[in-house]
Amino acid sequence: MTKNELLRQERLKRNWRLIDVADGINATVTTVQRWERGIQQPRLYYRAQLCTLFGLSAEELGFNEDKDSAASHVLLSAGPVSSAPIVSSEGETGKVYWHVPYMRNPHFVGRDELLHKIEQGFTAPTSIKTPRSPVQIQMLTGLSGMGKTQIAVEYAYRVQEQEPETHVFWITAASEETILNSWMTIANQLPSSCVQWTKNSPERIENILHWLEECEAPWLLIVDNVNNLKQIQTYLPHRGLGRLLFTTQASAVSSLGTTIEVGSLDIDVSTNFLLQRAGRLDQVTPDDAATARQIVEKLALFPLALDQAGAYIEETGCSIATYLQLYQTYHQTLLARRGNSPNDHPDPVATTWACSFQVIEQRNPAAAQLLRLLAYLSPYYIPEEIITEGAAYWPPVLRQAVTHPLLYDQMFQDLLAFSLVKRLPAERILNIHQLVQIVQRDQMDAEERHKWTTQIVQVLHMMFPHDPAELTTRPKCLHVLGQTNEYQAIIEQQELASLEATELLEWSGSHLIEYELYHIAEPLLQRALLLREQQQGLLHPTTVQCLNDLAFLYVQQERYEEAHKLYTWLWNQWCETSSIAHPEEIDIHTCIHALLASVPLTQEREKRLRHLLAHPCLRKLQMPKSIPSKHVQISMIRELYAQGTSIRNIAQQVGIARNTVRKYVRIEA
Repeated sequence: MTKNELLRQERLKRNWRLIDVADGINATVTTVQRWERGIQQPRLYYRAQLCTLFGLSAEELGFNEDKDSAASHVLLSAGPVSSAPIVSSEGETGKVYWHVPYMRNPHFVGRDELLHKIEQGFTAPTSIKTPRSPVQIQMLTGLSGMGKTQIAVEYAYRVQEQEPETHVFWITAASEETILNSWMTIANQLPSSCVQWTKNSPERIENILHWLEECEAPWLLIVDNVNNLKQIQTYLPHRGLGRLLFTTQASAVSSLGTTIEVGSLDIDVSTNFLLQRAGRLDQVTPDDAATARQIVEKLALFPLALDQAGAYIEETGCSIATYLQLYQTYHQTLLARRGNSPNDHPDPVATTWACSFQVIEQRNPAAAQLLRLLAYLSPYYIPEEIITEGAAYWPPVLRQAVTHPLLYDQMFQDLLAFSLVKRLPAERILNIHQLVQIVQRDQMDAEERHKWTTQIVQVLHMMFPHDPAELTTRPKCLHVLGQTNEYQAIIEQQELASLEATELLEWSGSHLIEYELYHIAEPLLQRALLLREQQQGLLHPTTVQCLNDLAFLYVQQERYEEAHKLYTWLWNQWCETSSIAHPEEIDIHTCIHALLASVPLTQEREKRLRHLLAHPCLRKLQMPKSIPSKHVQISMIRELYAQGTSIRNIAQQVGIARNTVRKYVRIEA
């Protein structure tokens, strides 16, 4: 009985065809056939799939787990293999060669869609290829650490399983030296029947390229970590039955082949990957899963950072909650730490980008300064308008580049060469990964951080339109408001107390009320109120206005008791303080009117408020002599609305929530 005769017998018992099994586990008919013949063995992933499909154990299907497990674990381990030999096997058309200096990653997850794109991209042509046909080329692009190499490794192993007649080779293209070393390693191990031996290294490489171009069997060549796209062209075959799969940080590569951008994993897959890498997937509790999700969010779904976090948890035996606490305090140290396993990625997050940062600093100092500027703006929404309109505030080198169109584009060309930013030209919006921002900020000293944050606040303050009702200024207003979370954090962390910082917070809070984003506006107004009190005192008109805005926000949220407390406090301060030089500068009318309407009136409250209205301090001010009834209030609202008064202004004048105004004027929100 052959090795996998039991697998064949179980298939025949169910009257299944080879294609039925292949479709059920997402494999090829040829691969299943080779398993049944005992020519090759399914790896652990496919064993699990087969067991599920047949409803049987691995032993019942003829897989001897004890004998195979050690070999399987060696095959599935991840990481580079030094001086990896070429492995040859007998195919139906002759020897098949395999040279991939990485073992398979047992933690590989979540990239099926990208792998499907690669497969579809290579198999799309319908014409029959010949050795004279141009090779097919695809490019995996993206930020270093996104997992491009691991995707290429997984694709290579899938080709080995699904296309057993295909030669697979790998070269590392980080520099010309690594390119030459990779080709010479291959040349030294291929038999003379494939490559004629010669002492001249360039000639031997040329012989390999010629052999690939004339080879009658299909082949795959993976070109990993390409830094110089022009340089690599000399060392590649350009025709034949081959496929070239590149991995590169460069973005502008569409002229060479089909581009596939590699981004972050989604949050569910990232959480699962972190737990699996930490060795906690089988014993995870709901609390652990929730905490792991928080870690994933802190690490911005970045694959390499997740791998580092999982390695730390596994090696130290700490809890997932402990790691979260450690990261919040020691993130700089943890991002610079790599695991002790020989299978890990060679460099941690911080080191992975250090070389890119250094090259940019040497090549284009203005681009390096732009990267520092972007480190303090919203990662997903950075209008280029902030960079261009703030030119006068930036350091001289960056200012010169921003004001010169060609130098301006050159900055982005250099940053895009390492995928450190993403530029959306139609919208004139930039994106940058959060971990790139964190590593950039960590590299600055306190003085440099303070300089950049101060300048950014000044630019946003300068750009902010003061009239929320002016429609022409709304796009610019939204550009600034898109940075709300960032400059709020900047002002608090750097303890900025300038007039620009205070007004920026206050104006933003007021505008966010206009857009009914009350939960975002509230902390801004609270911080602005604190700064106003420190700078100008409690009863300064600007402080009072800020307090009025906050109270008005509470009214809009129908948090009447909180609004009532603020208005009552302000009223009492005004009445009890004799040192106010110009009481008419304080909008007491609005304060009292809002006080009247800030809570639903009861008989007792109405009596108390009428008593307040009779206070001597109000005699010289024009105050309402009575509290309008609900019927009169509705009439006032409809009259103001008929006069063209905005919903916001009506709500502010009458002192009620906007939704109530809308209900009375019978318009939809």
